[in-house]
Amino acid sequence: MQNWDYSSDGFYFITICTCNRIEYFGNVIDAKMELNEYGKIADMFWLEMIEHFPFVESDEYVVMPNHVHGIIRINNPDFLTEIIHENGHAGVVETIHDNGHAGVVETIHELSLQQPGATCISRRQMLLSKIIGRYKMQSAKQINQLRETTGQPFWQSRFYDHIIRNQESLERIRHYIRVNPEKWFRDRNNEFGLNM
Repeated sequence: MQNWDYSSDGFYFITICTCNRIEYFGNVIDAKMELNEYGKIADMFWLEMIEHFPFVESDEYVVMPNHVHGIIRINNPDFLTEIIHENGHAGVVETIHDNGHAGVVETIHELSLQQPGATCISRRQMLLSKIIGRYKMQSAKQINQLRETTGQPFWQSRFYDHIIRNQESLERIRHYIRVNPEKWFRDRNNEFGLNM
C-alpha cells in the first residue's frame, strides 16, 4: 500500500524468488521439501534475521525449490523509529528511480514489487525492506561463495508482500505456507507445473 509505513507493527506475508526462478534450494519429494546445501543456507538466514532484528519474529515459513514464503511479524516500540528511518521519517514522500542495479543483491535497500510507481513513500528506509534486504544479501553472499559466482545476482531484485489484516487471513496464509510443498506440482513458480 502506497501510504503504509512498513515499519509498523503487524504481520506481513513475504515471497522472495530466486533470479530467473532457478531451482537452487532442493526438490519436493513425496510432498515434502528436501533442502540441499543452498536451501539450508536460505533456511538458516531466515531464522538468523530474528537474532539480528530484535523486534522481528518469524511465523510460518517454507523454503521451496526457487522461492521462500514466510510470515514476518514486526513488533517494535516507538523509539526504534529513529533507527529505522536513517534518512527521513515515515510519511516523507520522495521519488524512487530505477538506478539500473535491479539485479544486484548486495544492497540492504530492497523494494516491494507492490510499489511500481515512481512517486511513493520510500520503502528503502522502512524496517520490512531492511529485513528482506539483509536476508537476501547475507544468504546470496554465502551461496555465491559456494557456487564460485561471487557478485552474480542470486535473488530476484524485489519481493512480494501482503499486509495481513486479521486472524482469519493469518490462519489461511499459515495453512497455504504449510501445504505449499504438497501443491508444488501446480505452483506458478514451478516451470514444469505450469504446463501440467
